[in-house]
Amino acid sequence: MFACDAAGAITFVDGGLLAHFGLERKELLGRGFAEVFGDYAAVGELARRLIEGEPLRRAQVPFEGRRLEAWAQPLRGGDGVVSGFAGIVLDVSARVAAETAVLDAARRQGALVEHASDVIIVLAPDGTVQYANPACERVLGYTWRAGHVVHMLSLVHPQDREMCRANILLVLNERGAQPPANFRMAHADGSWRHVQLIANNLSEDPAVAGVVVTLRDMTAERDTEARLLANASRQAAVAELGRWALARLDYSNLMEDAVNVLADHLGADIVHVLESYADASLLSLSASRGHVIAEGEIVSSDPTSSPASFALVTQDTIVSEDLDNEDRFDVPELWTRAAAVSIVECPIPGEDMPVGVVGVGSREKRSWADEDLSFVRAVANVLAAAAERTRAERAMREQALRDPLTGLPNRLLLAEHDASPGGVAPDSPPLGAEDRTVLVLDVDRFKEINDTLGHATGDFVLVEVANRLRRLGEPVELVARLGSDEFAVFARNVGGDEGDEALARRILTAIGEPLDVGGVSLRLRGSVGVASSGSDHEGGGPEISRLLHRAEAAVYQAKTEHAGVRRYTDDLERSSLSRLALASELSEAIDKGQLRLDFQPKVAATDEQVSGVEALVRWPHPTRGLLAPDVFIPLAEQTGLILELTNWVLARALAECASWQRSGWTLPVAVNLSASTVHDPLLLDTVMSAIARSGLPAGSVELEITESAVMRDPEGALRTLTELTGRGVRFALDDFGTGYSSLAYLQRLPVDSVKIDKSFVMPLGEDEVTQEIVRAVVDLGHTLHLSVIAEGVESAEVMTICKSLGCDELQGFHLARPMEANAIRSWISSWMANHQETGHR
Repeated sequence: MFACDAAGAITFVDGGLLAHFGLERKELLGRGFAEVFGDYAAVGELARRLIEGEPLRRAQVPFEGRRLEAWAQPLRGGDGVVSGFAGIVLDVSARVAAETAVLDAARRQGALVEHASDVIIVLAPDGTVQYANPACERVLGYTWRAGHVVHMLSLVHPQDREMCRANILLVLNERGAQPPANFRMAHADGSWRHVQLIANNLSEDPAVAGVVVTLRDMTAERDTEARLLANASRQAAVAELGRWALARLDYSNLMEDAVNVLADHLGADIVHVLESYADASLLSLSASRGHVIAEGEIVSSDPTSSPASFALVTQDTIVSEDLDNEDRFDVPELWTRAAAVSIVECPIPGEDMPVGVVGVGSREKRSWADEDLSFVRAVANVLAAAAERTRAERAMREQALRDPLTGLPNRLLLAEHDASPGGVAPDSPPLGAEDRTVLVLDVDRFKEINDTLGHATGDFVLVEVANRLRRLGEPVELVARLGSDEFAVFARNVGGDEGDEALARRILTAIGEPLDVGGVSLRLRGSVGVASSGSDHEGGGPEISRLLHRAEAAVYQAKTEHAGVRRYTDDLERSSLSRLALASELSEAIDKGQLRLDFQPKVAATDEQVSGVEALVRWPHPTRGLLAPDVFIPLAEQTGLILELTNWVLARALAECASWQRSGWTLPVAVNLSASTVHDPLLLDTVMSAIARSGLPAGSVELEITESAVMRDPEGALRTLTELTGRGVRFALDDFGTGYSSLAYLQRLPVDSVKIDKSFVMPLGEDEVTQEIVRAVVDLGHTLHLSVIAEGVESAEVMTICKSLGCDELQGFHLARPMEANAIRSWISSWMANHQETGHR
């Protein structure tokens, strides 16, 4: 406590004040109050106010960094005049510091709440909002003021409301913070926000007296997560669509699947696939969902008429978020009838131009995100790849069903016709028609044209034959190429047997017209087999394959008989069946060694000594008698038995040759090779294996080949012959003069001898011109250092002429007919004995 006089000098201090401030009484008494406590002006002002009679309450007085608080009262005399003042001084430094700290903390907490990014709401126990920080307006769009009662549950999505209620009840029943919960809350603009709620029950805290709810806006995170999941789902859908496409799913089905994928993963109301036709001049609705326009409807591709055609022409994705305000193109009925507002049209890429358009639409205004457009393009690319594959497959199928040289339908197309009666090509013949005729043409000696004039010329001839058959006109419906030089002509209502015959003759006349090939005029000939359904067959006649089979049987017979035209009869069917049965029996005869090998000797023209033996195969058939080679050799070639037959003949011939050598006769044996065998890649192994098994030198066998066999593939034949002659095998060129040999190839062929065909040898005694031909052949052979053999020597006169013309060896019935192995041994013994004595015959 203290007291002062009217002049402000201290007249009294108590011990407490002295002790608190560490002062001596003598230091204070008589001194001015302001002088002691520092701030003279401030303290003087306080003293002045007291002297003037104004009491002081909680006056702040600084002192040496402390905060002092003074309470003082003026002292008055009996006359009411102020005679001094008295009061107390308190040191409030600690309290002020504490109050300041509390205020600072409160201000900081308030600032944190006011500026927090999360929404902070204080709820009353009944769930009404008592307080909401400014973030509530930023996040949810709400500003609550005092007296505005809002229940929090009214803002929660109806589907999440029960979950939120349970969470708040749990908070009310439990003190402290509870685990977070996620739900949707309404924004003031009517949208829904995803929020995470954390609630803390502070009802017992008098400063709060409620439940503090913190709401964190999770909408962006949830949207990002949803986009990632949606994109992953879309990528999986595109991959699955691609797998369906690779699994050769039908393209029309793939378009339907693409439409469903887009609708499901984009949430689109309308989806379609439009295909481009007629050089991109038209678009057709091929698959759709949400459209009321029928599929197959045509949409114009004028770039100003529709967004689809605009996308097709610009080859770019067209996006419109509001069709009502679109000025780039007219909105077509395709979209207006579907009530579309926002659309995307994406072209389906093609090799040169888009092959179609993929479109998606929404009946509400929608902004199409980049990932939406990427998804549509990805689906369009899958369809593009599938469309390209389908196009390529169709092209390959078309190529597979047509002859690449002539462009005519081939045998495969005709076979598919039987399997699919609706037809597989626009120009394929309808099935089931009555009075149908099938004519099969085989061009005679075409192989010789090919071999002599080359394959390019042969191809030219085939194309010309195809064109001439195309130009036949009615009643021809279709021309097909069956293979090589064989064609089929289909006609209907020809007019019975006479009409069939007339059409067949027209075919032969057409191909027989002169054909200029590089300045050479060719006249083609052919054989025609005819088969018709006839009116006696139930259901309009046999299927295409059966008619073809019958016509081919007929043309085979026509070629065999050199008849030109041959109609199918039941006898031909039986003959064909007989040939098939014979082929089967031939295989068994080879396996069981039931064939027979005859031998015909050759003699030297100079001394008539035996110079060799030719092996000739025969077939003693159990029911048909002895069959000559020209009966079963063609069968062996057609059925693939020829190499097996050649192997059997070689083995038997070499075994017999070995027995002759054991008897002291060193005679080579000649074996004939068929045309197909010469070019068989297994021929080398077959020949060398047979020689190895016999134990004889390779020169013991001479292989006879024909000119036509060589000229089928001269280079290939040259390689095969060169390999065999390099191993010691000898070759003779058989039937020389009847083929189309090139002298250039003849000079290169590694043959040892040529055999003049019997058609030149037999008439030597009657025709001097023939003698000159044979003389020329002999001279040619000798010029090429070849031995010349005359076959067909059937009289002493012919034998004498052959010797005079310079032939080296002779063979024919005049010398000996073919005979079995035992007989040839006896003949050789007898012939050698006679000619050792006479030196000639």
